[in-house]
Amino acid sequence: MTARRYAARDQRKRPPPPIQITPTDVQLLRTLYDFRLMTTAQAATLIYRTTAQAYDRMNKLYHNAYLDRFTVGTVNTPLIYTLDKGAIALLTEQFPTETFTLYAVNQRIKPLFAAHTLAVLDVRAAITRVLWNRGGEVMHWLGESELKVNPDRVYLAGERDPVTVIPDSWFQIAIPSVGTLTAALELDRQQMSSKRFQHKIMAYEQYHLEGGYYRRYNTSALRVLTVTLSETHLHTLKAATEAVTERELYFFALLDQITPDAVLDQPIWWRSHHREQLSLLSG
Repeated sequence: MTARRYAARDQRKRPPPPIQITPTDVQLLRTLYDFRLMTTAQAATLIYRTTAQAYDRMNKLYHNAYLDRFTVGTVNTPLIYTLDKGAIALLTEQFPTETFTLYAVNQRIKPLFAAHTLAVLDVRAAITRVLWNRGGEVMHWLGESELKVNPDRVYLAGERDPVTVIPDSWFQIAIPSVGTLTAALELDRQQMSSKRFQHKIMAYEQYHLEGGYYRRYNTSALRVLTVTLSETHLHTLKAATEAVTERELYFFALLDQITPDAVLDQPIWWRSHHREQLSLLSG
């Protein structure tokens, strides 16, 4: 019974159910092109009213070969959607000045890597949604795979080998009546020790101070946002950071508090060397 249910999630209906493409479908496909991967929960955050509504529409798009999908691990894990050939043809037609390529997606990624990647996309979805609500925009968003192309390295005092500086994402957003906000995003699912995290922070410090950050991103503005899963681990990372730098570039929050309503405006963030939580825009 379970195996049959799993197979049904992975097999297209023939013939496919009838579908009429809507502007909302185009918005979903264009957004998914930037995200590369998306769950129904993320689609609900971005576009639809409920996860059930997102599933119903994405399921129909899947059966009509606009989307592909896969799961990682057990049957109960969420469906992960990617674009299929039909979406590329549609986007090329709808946005003739842009170039769209069907990128390869490794559908055999390990569960821990998938969970990490989807958590980063949860943060991106919340930020994107609140910007849409406020008339702002994501000016730049670079994921880890893009940042790994010609990565930057720094040398830390007392170490022979260089340290590679690759955040999980780097982004710059425009917020009406506020201006721009630029940040590196780190997502730690409680797997990083204090010592290893301090090493990462020292690399950020050196990277920023010696000008490598400016040369790559053409800005000196920087906040490093670390999102994790438990309050205990959050405060462990915050204390580890404060032990190696006096600067206040570092912000920490819990993943389950990252929502469109809260991510920019609510006091969910702990800032290095501050005792109280604050909003990202007030920090």
